[in-house]
Order: sequence, then C-alpha cells, then structure tokens
Amino acid sequence: MLSESEWSLELLGAWRLFAKGEPVHVAPRQQRLIAALALMGPRPRVALAGLLWPGNTDTRASGNLRATLWYVSHELPNLLTDTHGILDISSGVEVDIRNLQCSVKTLLNGDSSRPLELLEQLKRAELLPGWYEDWLLFQQEHLGQIRLSALDALARQFMANGDFEQAVTASASAVSIEPLREKSHRLLIEAFLASGNVAAAIKDFKSYRSRLRLECGVQPSTQLTRLIAAIQNVPRSPIELASSPGGYGTVNWPHLGDF
Repeated sequence: MLSESEWSLELLGAWRLFAKGEPVHVAPRQQRLIAALALMGPRPRVALAGLLWPGNTDTRASGNLRATLWYVSHELPNLLTDTHGILDISSGVEVDIRNLQCSVKTLLNGDSSRPLELLEQLKRAELLPGWYEDWLLFQQEHLGQIRLSALDALARQFMANGDFEQAVTASASAVSIEPLREKSHRLLIEAFLASGNVAAAIKDFKSYRSRLRLECGVQPSTQLTRLIAAIQNVPRSPIELASSPGGYGTVNWPHLGDF
C-alpha cells in the first residue's frame, strides 16, 4: 500500500496524479473531489456534497460523494483523510500549487533566490484550464492575482540587477494574464526603455491605448502617457493637451525616475 508521501498532485496546466512518479488514471468525478480538497482544504462531507453536486438533492449529492469516496479509498489509498466526517488531502501529499504559493511568498518576503526557475513556473501556472466549476472560479482568479504580484516583483528584481531581457519576459507574461492592467504595461514599457528598445515601448503603449479605448472607453493614465511622451511625441487627446502645464505648446515632461 502506498504511503501518503508517495503521492504527488498537479493542478497547474492540467490535472495529473502520480504514485511513486508514475501517472495514475483517475475518473473525472474523483478528480473534482481531490482538486477541491487540495485547493480549499478540509471540508465537512455535507459541505463537499453540496459544493460538487449543487444541482442534486441533498440525498443524491451525499450518495454521489459516498460512491466517489469509496473509489478513492480503495484505489488511491492514503491520498485522502476522513476525520470524524471532515475530509482533506493527506498532509504528506505534494501539491504543485501549494509549492508555487510558498515560492511566491518567499519572493515577496525578499528572498531573491532562483528567480529564473520561478519565472518559468509562473508563465505556465494556469489552474485547471478548461474547468468551469463554480467553486473553482474564485480559486482561478486568486491564483491569477498571485501570479501578477509575483511577476511584478520579478520584473523589478531583474531591472534592479540589469537583466532587462528577463524583466521584459516577466512583465510581458503579466500582460498576457491581464491585458488591460496598466501596472503590467508600465513595467513592460520601463523594461523596454531600460534596454534601449524605444520602438517596442511605444508600440506596446499604442497597442494598450487602443485596446483600452475599444474595450473600456477610457484612456491610459496621465502618468503613463507622459512617460511615453517624454521619450517621443506620442499624440495625446485634446483634453490632455489643454490640461498640461504648457497647454498646446511645449511641455516640460518628467523623467522616468519621477514616477
């Protein structure tokens, strides 16, 4: 019989379970139960039944849960625990999203070790893509915010170390997660400018501005617009021009470090 430490679960990119490093086939119903416990922690049986089978009666949902647990306990021994009706993933099971969250916490606390490895993990760390469970949506959004914060921190770290290529990669990855997030575009533009790639900085700004207008009907912030205009004369709206210190004439633009 397998011990709990011989199991490993992957939820990033796709659902995968391994026993002693070998992949294990698990049916979708059991996958959902295991994923819910790995992401949400210990839950009472009745709460899990309602969570995983929301369209069923309480009796039917409880029956589905019992059948699912019977399979898991017989085919996947020591993967789950059941303590007085409270279900959980066994503490010794390795779960990739938990490892990633620990690495991000370490980064945000100021430990800058192994940034390239973490960057590669964050670039592909989508939580169960293709799953559309109601209970999963918050978890997916939460992980997205964690990835953005970590990618921002990595971009700044790479910039501080003079590694502008990796700074571009980190900030571009953040942009791909949330294309309308100005903070990510600003970091990307700063990385382009620091590397001397003015054309790429202006191109990203114009692309972002067009998409923001099209999808939200708003403009980039004045600060971001001025950052680009300080490098090259990017056309601004009449409102921005009229409200600037020099009106439609010459404006004393701030430098990159002023923001």
